[in-house]
Amino acid sequence: MDFYDKAVWHIDNGEEEKEVLKRFELIFDFLAEHKMLNEEGKELYGLGPDESWAFYDRMLTDAGKQFMEKQYDRLLVLNLENLQQELKTLQ
Repeated sequence: MDFYDKAVWHIDNGEEEKEVLKRFELIFDFLAEHKMLNEEGKELYGLGPDESWAFYDRMLTDAGKQFMEKQYDRLLVLNLENLQQELKTLQ
């Protein structure tokens, strides 16, 4: 299983937990709305945000994997407001 990212990596690195979880939630929301999560991804998403949230290849459809490979690194560095705006433009 290949991981794109884990919330706990950011939290352990000193980032504010609330902000990290909100960033993950925004991206999970986008993936869910665009049907980029498979059943495993939907199950994890349904549990709600916590530090165990992660993005990995087995939870995504092919479209979700393409999105993560193309967009994730760029989206990750945005602040929450800019992330929200950018995700709206990707709709």
